[in-house]
Amino acid sequence: MNTRNNIFVLVFLFLFVQSAYAADWELLAENNDHQYYIDTNSIEYCETTCLWCIRCSSDTGESCLRDLPKHLVRVWTKKIFKHPEKYQEREELDFQEYACEKGMKRMLHATRIYADGRNYSVNLNVVLKWEAIASDSMSTLVKAYLCNKI
Repeated sequence: MNTRNNIFVLVFLFLFVQSAYAADWELLAENNDHQYYIDTNSIEYCETTCLWCIRCSSDTGESCLRDLPKHLVRVWTKKIFKHPEKYQEREELDFQEYACEKGMKRMLHATRIYADGRNYSVNLNVVLKWEAIASDSMSTLVKAYLCNKI
């Protein structure tokens, strides 16, 4: 393969990777301390009849299947801290799952980026704990945004 072909392949791969990971961050809300975003390109709707939707660990699989809601919505959210020195965090990236008809949510992945440049990520795919969405929380706005589209 000559150099021209190699460059063409590299450019093509770069464009493909960029489009595969393209995020479309939409500002959902803002207050004095934070900006809250939702990645509209990451929204996934599914029913529990889809095998890829079901995330149950083997030791609790039966109760997990029984407790799953009919519709699930997954999305990436981002919270940017306007004053990172005050909170010691610059950004939070979360992959969350919402159960619209139950008013519940759970975290599937979390990344924290700190003011000093450190970051921490944890994959929570096997954590089965659903939690109720507090009425005065940012999750209420995210749920309304997602669940109104079903």
